Amino acid sequence: MDQVGEVKAKTDIVALISEYLPLKRAGRHWRANCPFHEEKSPSFMVSPELQIFKCFGCGKSGDCISFLMERENMEFYEALKLLADKAGVKLTPRNPKEESVKEIIGRINEIIKNYYHYVLLKHPQGSKALKYLLEERGLKKDALDKFEIGFAPKVSRSIVTTLTGKFKFTPKDLIATGTMYPRGNELIDRFAGRVIFPLMDHRGKTIGFAGRLLPWEDNGTSGKYINSPETPLYHKSANLYGLNFTREEIKHKKFAVVVEGELDAISSYLAGVTNIVAIKGTAITREHAQLLKRFTDKIVFFLDSDAAGDMATKRGIVEAYKSGLQISVAQLASFKDPDEAARKNPTLLHQSIDEAKNVWDYFLETAFSKFDSKTAEGKLALSKELVPIIASIPDKILAAHYAELFAKKLGVPAASVYQELDKTTPFVEMPPEGVTPVAKKEETNLKENWLMTLALFFDHGFFADTQNGQFFTTNVTKRLFEELSKFDLTKIKFQEIREQLPAELRELFSDLVLADVADLEGKYKTEMDKKKKEIKVAIFKNEKEKIQIEIADKEPRGEDVSELKQKFADLAKKSRLVEEN
Repeated sequence: MDQVGEVKAKTDIVALISEYLPLKRAGRHWRANCPFHEEKSPSFMVSPELQIFKCFGCGKSGDCISFLMERENMEFYEALKLLADKAGVKLTPRNPKEESVKEIIGRINEIIKNYYHYVLLKHPQGSKALKYLLEERGLKKDALDKFEIGFAPKVSRSIVTTLTGKFKFTPKDLIATGTMYPRGNELIDRFAGRVIFPLMDHRGKTIGFAGRLLPWEDNGTSGKYINSPETPLYHKSANLYGLNFTREEIKHKKFAVVVEGELDAISSYLAGVTNIVAIKGTAITREHAQLLKRFTDKIVFFLDSDAAGDMATKRGIVEAYKSGLQISVAQLASFKDPDEAARKNPTLLHQSIDEAKNVWDYFLETAFSKFDSKTAEGKLALSKELVPIIASIPDKILAAHYAELFAKKLGVPAASVYQELDKTTPFVEMPPEGVTPVAKKEETNLKENWLMTLALFFDHGFFADTQNGQFFTTNVTKRLFEELSKFDLTKIKFQEIREQLPAELRELFSDLVLADVADLEGKYKTEMDKKKKEIKVAIFKNEKEKIQIEIADKEPRGEDVSELKQKFADLAKKSRLVEEN
C-alpha cells in the first residue's frame, strides 16, 4: 500500500466530515445538507463502507482528500499532509522543486512570523513597540506569545538576506507572499515600522499579516492598518482573525462574537470573551458566514454608530442572516470600541454581549435615532434606509412584523409601507436554491439505477437471476448488472466489490450505494415491483415510438406497413396489461 492509500485507510471519512457539518445517520450511510451549495433538503451522503461522499444536488463527490481540497481550498499534497499528520503517517519528504506556490508562501510566512516576533521581544529595534504594547495597550507578555505578535523593523535587509541566503528562496518567492515588494535592486518590507499581527487560517497556518502603525509614526500619510494583499493563501473576504484560537470555545458556547480589528479581538479574549473573532473592517461576507457556520449558527456583532449607517455593513449582515446565521448586535455606549471596553470595564463588555439586540430591531432603533420621524424629510429618510432592509428579510411573516412595526413607529398606514416594499429591490437578493444541478439522466436510466440500488441493499438474489437483465437497457447498467451477477453479495462488502469492478463502472456503483434507502427496509419489494413495471412500460413506449417512425417513413411511399401496425398493437396491449397488473 502506498502512502496515499495508507492515509486513506487510516482516515474515517465520517469523523472527518463531522468536523465540518452535522451528519445524521440514514440507514447504512450518513446524511447532511451539502456544504458546497445552499439547499433546504439534505442530499449530501457519506458512506462509511466506501469511505466516499456525494451530493446528489450539485454532483460534488470524492474521498477524504478531495473533501478537504474542495472544502478548504487545499492542494492535493496539502490535504494529504494534514490527514497524514492526524493519522500518524510519516510522509516521505517532497522534493522542494515540487512545492506549490501556496506551500512556498506558507513556509516563508512561518519564518517571517517568527522573525517579527523575535524582533519585538528580544531585539533593540522592537523595544519601543514592546513598551507601548505592554504599558499603553495593557497587553501581557503571555498574550504577545499566544497571538505571536511581532514588530517589523524599518530596515528589511536582514530578513531578506536570511530568506534568500540560508533558506534559498528567490526574490520572486518573497514577492509572492505579499510581504515584500521590489524597489530598484532591493526588496522592501511593506510592513516596516509596524506592529505585526500574524493572520492565521482556522487551522493555525500563517496565511498573511496585518500591520499597525505606532502612534508616534502616524502622520496621516499612510493608513493606520495595512494587510497582506490577496495571495494564493490569503483572501481578506474569507479570513477571520483569531478563529484558530477560539473555534472550540465558539462551539462550546454555541455563538461567536464578531469584532472589527485584531486588538478588539485580543483585548476581549484576555477579558474572558474567548469565543471571539475579528473581520477586516465592518463588512461581514458570505465567505465569513459560511466559515462561521461550521462552528455555530449564532453570532453577536459589535458595531459602533458610524458603522451602522454603512451600506456595506448592512448588506453584509443581511447576507450573513440569509446564510442561516442568527445575528444580534451589541453596542458600547461608553467606549469607542471593544478594545477600550475590555481594558477599562470588562464587566460592561460582557454585559453588552448579553444584552445584544436582534439585528432587525437594531436596524430599526438605529435609524429612528438618526432621523426625526415627525417631519416629512425624516419620514422620507427613514423610508429610504429601512424599506430595502425589511424587503431583504427572507421570512415573510417576520418581514410583515417589521413592516407593521415600522408603519406604527412612523405613524403611517401599514398599506403605505407594503406598497413601498412591493416596488423595492431587496438589499441582498437570495441566491437561487441550490446550484445548477447535475444534468439529468434519461428517465429510464434513473429508474434502472434505483431498481439496482434496491436490489443491492435488500434483494441479493436479484442479480443471480439472468432474467432480470431485461430491466437494464443502457450499456452501463447492462454491464454493471452482468458484473454484479458474478459476486455472492451475501458474503462480500461493497468496498471489495468496488475495487474489483472495471474502473469505468466504479462511479455508477458508488452513486448507487450512496443512495438514501434508510426508510425502505420494510417496503423495498413493493418499490422494486413498481420500478420493474415502470421500466417495462418505458421499454414498450420506446419500441412503439420506433415503430411509429418506421410507419411514418414507409406508408407515404406505398409500402406495406400492416405487419408493423400489428406489432404496434401487440406492444400496446402488452403495455396495458403491465400497467393494469
